[in-house]
Amino acid sequence: MLADIKLKPPRSHREMLMMFALFNPEQGIDALLDQIEWSSVTRHQIYHSVLGRPPESVKVAIPPEGYSPRRHAQAAVSSAEFQHRIRELLLGAFPEKRRVVFVHIPKTAGTDISEALRRRFPWLEYHHSIPAMCDQKRLFAEIRDFVLAASLSDTVAITGHERLRWYRERELLRFGDMPFTIIRDPKSIILSYVNFIVNRFVKFRGIERADTRQWMKHLELDEFPEHPSQRYLAELAGKMIRTPMVTSPNMICTFLGSGTADSARDAVAVTDIEIVHLRNYQKWRAQKWSIDKNFAPNTSDKIISETLLSPMDREFMAQITEEDYKLYALIEKKLERDGLLSIRGSELA
Repeated sequence: MLADIKLKPPRSHREMLMMFALFNPEQGIDALLDQIEWSSVTRHQIYHSVLGRPPESVKVAIPPEGYSPRRHAQAAVSSAEFQHRIRELLLGAFPEKRRVVFVHIPKTAGTDISEALRRRFPWLEYHHSIPAMCDQKRLFAEIRDFVLAASLSDTVAITGHERLRWYRERELLRFGDMPFTIIRDPKSIILSYVNFIVNRFVKFRGIERADTRQWMKHLELDEFPEHPSQRYLAELAGKMIRTPMVTSPNMICTFLGSGTADSARDAVAVTDIEIVHLRNYQKWRAQKWSIDKNFAPNTSDKIISETLLSPMDREFMAQITEEDYKLYALIEKKLERDGLLSIRGSELA
């Protein structure tokens, strides 16, 4: 009977990932793995097909007594490593696809362009690799959607708050790919991010959430008051910009390099990433992606402004954006001089 016919076991991680096209969220991963003939499969085959690598040691390479390839395969696809590396595995499984890579510096229109890319291309995001943000049922469904869409597209997209260095270290950027990032005034990035966090405190006051809990822990807050005074907000803002686990110094240079203007300029030149200024974003988006609808930024209420900060806090913010402004000035000069909507990293060298 057709129901008794088994699928050949995968011999590469592309073959394994392509099998997720048959994944049914209602039936779960067991139903998918049960369709595959595992009886003659070795541990090496499962390591290569699921994790895209050989066994890490002799101890795990030799099968124990009573070894079950089926149980091993299920453990492998359910492992933290599989989820943590899923973006690299999926990109590696489709090397022929051009990659659109968005290096998302916080508070730079990332939500808007990410949604646009998601509607156009098979799409990967940072949260796919984080169990707390994407459970296994959703992960497997996302893999299914990606491999089905990739079979019909010559381009795939990857976005998220991942530094340019992450892509370079994994050799994920190749000639012909399309890396880009969006920047804005460095101080406005910090103030926008501070307001984003404070707005989350207001919106989810009294509600248990992982993000607000972590921020409050780093800020040593027990709760956020229902009606905070201006003095309270001013003191909180000063504390936020001084807490590295809440806001980061030189965000632009940190996401594009290792925190300095020189490192960022070298990295963008090597990768030739396209750099777009936020003020040009809508025109660039229309020209690059033929998206003509008005850009509606995902802005937070401006509870905290620069004028609310003390002179010492404003001086400190100037210090933690010093490297960013060095790079920002170079980009601004080039854009204004040549009347460009964006600039390539090699043009800053």
